[in-house]
Parts: sequence; structure tokens; C-alpha cells
Amino acid sequence: MKVVVGSVLSAKLPPAPNTIVQVPVPTVGVFAVKTVEVTPQRFVWSAPALAVVGLFSLFWMHFDLGTLAAILLVAGYSTNDTVIVFDRIRENRRKFKKMSIKDIINLSVNQTLTRTINTSLTTLLSLIALWIFGGEVIRDFANAMIFGILIGTYSSIFVASSALLYLPFSHDDKREDSSDAVKA
Repeated sequence: MKVVVGSVLSAKLPPAPNTIVQVPVPTVGVFAVKTVEVTPQRFVWSAPALAVVGLFSLFWMHFDLGTLAAILLVAGYSTNDTVIVFDRIRENRRKFKKMSIKDIINLSVNQTLTRTINTSLTTLLSLIALWIFGGEVIRDFANAMIFGILIGTYSSIFVASSALLYLPFSHDDKREDSSDAVKA
């Protein structure tokens, strides 16, 4: 037998204490952990999730637990996408020791571009189906996920990899044209 808490029963439940604190505190905690956890790409992790929060704030869209779940999913999705690009950059740095960091980043992004776009498009097709056929209950979740996947894909391809040009790397002086990298 399936037990569901409907609107009749939930109206009888007492209100949750400190409701105002229960949503922002875990969200800020996740962003803080993601920012402190990984050093070279600190600001990149939470940018897509913060963009989704900004979109919902800008357009006064309904924000509930489903939307919060979507924001956390966007943070994880974007993190995974970015890690894949950065891992390829790491592999190519070891493989092509004489190549400049700018060329390594360009090569790595080109190698992962097809995979990233295919994954994002597949996810977007599922989310668009959810948005069309899911009804009003799931629409805010789908809105947050669709916008987050678009921003997260853009961020992992263009923003995160370009940000690496501003970071110092060890042994950059041994590479061909290390003067091309922007000095921080």
C-alpha cells in the first residue's frame, strides 16, 4: 500500500520551524563546500546553479523543494561536465609536454566537445518532454533544469577552460610559448 501525504493531511501538520533558514542554509553550504573543495577552478562550480537562482529571482518564479533539488542537480551536472574537460586537459598536459597551455586547452575542449554536446542535448530532450507532458507540478523543476543545463554546458566548455589561462601552472616555463598564457 502506498502512503501519500496529500493536501488534506499536510494542512493538519504543524508548520516547520525556521522555514526561512531551511532552504538557503543548505544551498549556501553546498556552494561553500564546492568552492573550497577544489582549488584551481573555485568560482566555476557554483556559477550555473547561482544563475538558476538568479533567473528564478529575476522573473519571480515559484521556488519550492523541487526547484531546490533542480539547483543541486545543476551544480552536480555542471561539476561533472567541468571535471571531464579538466581531466582531458590534465591528460593532454602529460601527453604533450612541449605544447603551450593555450593549445592544450584548445585541443582538450575540441576532444570533449562532441561528448559534452551530445550529453547535454540528450538531457535537454528528456527535460523538454518533462516540461511539455509533466504538468504544472513538475514545470518549475523542468524550467530550472533546462536553464541550468544550458548554462552549465556553456560554463564547462567556454568559461571553465578559459579560466585556466589565468591560473599559474607548474613547469610552464618549459613549454613552447608560455608567454602566451595570461599572467595573473
